[in-house]
Amino acid sequence: MFEVMAELEGLCGRLAARRMTPAEHAALVAVHKRFRPYLQSGDREGYHALNRSFHELIYAGSHNQYLRQQAGALYDRLAPYRAYQLKRRDALRLASEEHEAIIDAIIAGDGEKARRLLIEHVSLSNELFADLVAAINMVEASPAA
Repeated sequence: MFEVMAELEGLCGRLAARRMTPAEHAALVAVHKRFRPYLQSGDREGYHALNRSFHELIYAGSHNQYLRQQAGALYDRLAPYRAYQLKRRDALRLASEEHEAIIDAIIAGDGEKARRLLIEHVSLSNELFADLVAAINMVEASPAA
């Protein structure tokens, strides 16, 4: 699912770089600024809640309703796992830096760079994937309360 999500996000980013309006660019920048208090306080839950808005703006910016719906549905399905990604050290800072680079590529109209950055942003590293699987296995193996 993460592989498909990465490709969908990449496609949304590539199209958004070509199709977003200046008003949509401004909305993306405004949402990015709203992450600042969560970064400063280390509030992973607040960051994660706002993250949906950031990605939804990119989906909408693709101006492809079907793609937007598919990306949104898969985002929702993967949301608990995406929240897990934010538990790693420096995750909020790294995600914010990645968001900024994505915004810059979209506003510059560089679709291929936006695509590549979004794929990298969404993809799980092998190490993180192994940690996620181990955490899921621990939960499934624990006795029911």
